[in-house]
Amino acid sequence: MTTLTCSIDGCERARKARGWCATHWARWRKHGDVNVNLSPKRAVKPPCKAEGCDRISRGWHGWCGKHASKARYYGDPSVEPAGGRNICIIDECEKYVVSRGLCYLHNTRKRVHGDPHVVQAAPSGESSHHWKGPEATYSSIHYRIRKLYGSAENHDCIDCGGMAAQWSYDGLDPEQRFDPDKGCAYTHNLEHYAPRCIPCHVAYDRQD
Repeated sequence: MTTLTCSIDGCERARKARGWCATHWARWRKHGDVNVNLSPKRAVKPPCKAEGCDRISRGWHGWCGKHASKARYYGDPSVEPAGGRNICIIDECEKYVVSRGLCYLHNTRKRVHGDPHVVQAAPSGESSHHWKGPEATYSSIHYRIRKLYGSAENHDCIDCGGMAAQWSYDGLDPEQRFDPDKGCAYTHNLEHYAPRCIPCHVAYDRQD
């Protein structure tokens, strides 16, 4: 049985309808013209721009996949990595590389600030988004005291003159708060705290 071919000159495909093949019939049905061809031509990709590389470019800065990976990881597509994991290129940094020759910390600084050497201190005190002011907990208040005055052990006990061990609240602030978990009062006003040794602290808290 002879298979009829498409009536369009130069087309050898089998007929489907109206004397045309499936492709020409679909063009006529969609565009009203069997000769319309709206299919985009695939662009011929150029070769990798790395010297001596005959692979095609993958579009990332004109490098092939291999050289693009090196550029991302080491910051240089021509790097020939040694065996084992590589160390961050920043002086005195011994962390492993994650991208562009930089460790996670220095790569993040470069991405955010444009410079891997930028050191931006985290906001603290009232500028911190964690700041609760007078609503701070017992633990937060004692953290503030140590941050401001250091450990109580670095001070003399205000009562006996020996080495202090704890920061003691004097119980005199009319706006004091009470911690149900600790079972004691405290205040956000740091002027009401003094360094005491444990025996003096216990004795002071037992006063009426």
